[in-house]
Amino acid sequence: MITLQQLKATRDELASQIASLQAKLKETDASIAALLDRPVDDEFDAAGKQHGVVSLQVEGIDVKAEITKTVAWDSEKLLTAMSGMTWEKAKTIFDVKVSIKETVYNSLLATASEDFIAKINAARTVKYSDPKISFKE
Repeated sequence: MITLQQLKATRDELASQIASLQAKLKETDASIAALLDRPVDDEFDAAGKQHGVVSLQVEGIDVKAEITKTVAWDSEKLLTAMSGMTWEKAKTIFDVKVSIKETVYNSLLATASEDFIAKINAARTVKYSDPKISFKE
């Protein structure tokens, strides 16, 4: 039967190999990105795109390049814009997600009314992860 000590030694060796390979992969990916920077930019320009997917061929190799688009909104400015609307109108325009920080929730338990705590508890769901096992070094 294999022991925990043997499994830990195998895991440590594999983790070391993975870390080394990940570092090499990162270096290789950086070199590929540097080599393809200009051709990819040119392809996006030719397609009239700032984001999306383009396909090109470099040195006889088919390459797919993707640029994703991420939009960030200023919550304070959106709240100001929303403040003059009815709630029904605001819900049709804005994606509204309301939450309470756990530290604030814990402080409310000692200070807020039982009625308020009951209302927020009705909206609160707690999920727990599976155990994560690690070894102390």
